Amino acid sequence: MLEDEILQNFLNNAVKNAKRQIEEEGKLTVESAIPLLLQSQFNHILHLDKELSSLRILIDERFEKMEGRFEKIDERFEKMEGRFEKIDERFEKMEGRFEKIDERFEKMEGRFEKIDERFEKMEGRFEKMEGRFEKVTIKLEWLLGIVIGLISLGFTYIGIVLSMRG
Repeated sequence: MLEDEILQNFLNNAVKNAKRQIEEEGKLTVESAIPLLLQSQFNHILHLDKELSSLRILIDERFEKMEGRFEKIDERFEKMEGRFEKIDERFEKMEGRFEKIDERFEKMEGRFEKIDERFEKMEGRFEKMEGRFEKVTIKLEWLLGIVIGLISLGFTYIGIVLSMRG
């Protein structure tokens, strides 16, 4: 952004002047410390922004992987549907085997109960993930507050410098 470049150039010049003043006078003054602090904070914000961007990319990648996994699950369910259709055809042909089929249904019910248990566990995991995302959101909001505070501090410094010059 143009504003960032202007601010960066301003801070770079202010830092150079502060360093020159420190070298010439041999001491650190409030006036020379402020640009150094602002430059340090600006660099820190840039670092945090890069890390936040990396985190967003990582989260996007993980969601894409999750979507792929759900697509595979959907494919498996479609295969299961095909299998159930074949079972229905067999039922029509095998009326004499109802007792064996009943036993198979009991086994399948046990399996469905296990699947239900697994889905309940997955729901618990998703709730934990949701809690974690809420924590990340809170931290991001906190960082945004810091950034806004630092920007405000920068504008205050600019106002002070301009008022001192004008």
